[in-house]
Amino acid sequence: MQIMFDFEQLKVYQKARELNVRFLGLTKSDTLDSVTRDQLRRASFSIILNIAEGSGRFSDRDRRRFYVIARGSVFECVAIIDFMVLTKTINEKVRQSLYAHLEELSKMLFAMIRRLECLMGKGTGKLICVAQCSPSMLTSHKRTAKAVWKGTGLEGNGSMTTRSGAITDMPYTHKTRFQNEEGTTGTNPEELIAAAHAACFNMALSFMINGAGFTAEELSTEAVLVMDQQGYDYTIAKITLKLDAKVPGIDHAELEKLANAAKASCPVSQALSAVDIALEVTAH
Repeated sequence: MQIMFDFEQLKVYQKARELNVRFLGLTKSDTLDSVTRDQLRRASFSIILNIAEGSGRFSDRDRRRFYVIARGSVFECVAIIDFMVLTKTINEKVRQSLYAHLEELSKMLFAMIRRLECLMGKGTGKLICVAQCSPSMLTSHKRTAKAVWKGTGLEGNGSMTTRSGAITDMPYTHKTRFQNEEGTTGTNPEELIAAAHAACFNMALSFMINGAGFTAEELSTEAVLVMDQQGYDYTIAKITLKLDAKVPGIDHAELEKLANAAKASCPVSQALSAVDIALEVTAH
């Protein structure tokens, strides 16, 4: 069958359509009262209809509004199936299966909403994980690392340790930081910043790609950080994010648009706002 409308290609629409078919099957049960039946049909249809209508809107603001309504209808369906368990219309096994489907829809719609907010310039600059269904995901988090330095700046040595244990007493010196241009004789703060930036960018982009209805097979990003010397001082002059992406079905223009939005919104980019950040995108 030929696909004529863009929304029919959206994974979130296809998932919502599958769920609607499941709900329609439930509403045919003789044990379901008419009020619950009508509410479930209305809420489940609201999800797919608002996704479809939103995709046909021209502005990001309008699209976001319809996706927010669709996500609200997902929450309505959760409440209805909880009620159906209490009234013994469905069993716990069916509820868990439906809940998993609804949770996936909620995450996908949230990613789409978040992406549109970034494109609209309405984002706060704080990346909220798509899997924010857990209340703990909405709280602030602390990440801790410790550095110890002994001796003079030129001849001394130091070590770095992270709370996670991924890095433990990792040594660094003036030579490994400033005298080895290739950065192969030991780690340094700038190398760790580059790694953090690449990792943060990849995760942000993955959420946005998913929200756009695609799935990233692989996102490989090399962050190239340039240090410049100004007199006796050094400064981070530029970071280039070199993205090599494998995302089936997406065109280069859409990927580039999403990548630029991820670059602007990821927390590490926000922290490095004083630095010139460039982006190179290669798609396979």
